[in-house]
Amino acid sequence: MTSILQNRVFWLLLSLLAPGLAFAEPSINVSVDRKEIQPGERVELSVQVATEANMNGRANLEAPELDGWNLVGRYERTSVDSYRNQKLTTLTLVLQPDRTGPIKIGAFKLKIGRKTLRSKPIKISVKADSSQGKSTSSTPAPKDPNVPDETAYLAWEVDDDDVWLGEAIEARLVLYHREGL
Repeated sequence: MTSILQNRVFWLLLSLLAPGLAFAEPSINVSVDRKEIQPGERVELSVQVATEANMNGRANLEAPELDGWNLVGRYERTSVDSYRNQKLTTLTLVLQPDRTGPIKIGAFKLKIGRKTLRSKPIKISVKADSSQGKSTSSTPAPKDPNVPDETAYLAWEVDDDDVWLGEAIEARLVLYHREGL
């Protein structure tokens, strides 16, 4: 009788713990907020890397050369899910083009041991404003309030956008700053 009970307890514990033992394969995902811009505008490039949580620096992310781009902002966010044994790092680069025409952002590489994952290159079209040649005004365009300051800025981050009245939410005030200040 005790062996049957022990067997059931073993299988119950295994079924409760098994989802936490599974881990998704390492991955890299690169995206931009838009693919067409005008000179002076900025593009936000997001690089999401998912790895095993306890890798302790064994994953190496290599960025491509950013020819045709000026890096005007950079911030990084890392979260660890101990239940799934997964670490998710999001690197966001704010880029401003230094020329017009199509500009390519090369592939990012994620090296984990002997395995190398590559993202797909992204092409951004920088089109000169057709009204620029007709305008004689030298007034600069107003600054977009949604574009981060080049030095530092604060942003609220909320986990859930769809909440009930009176429901508790988790919100974080995050300071993003430019490295090397």
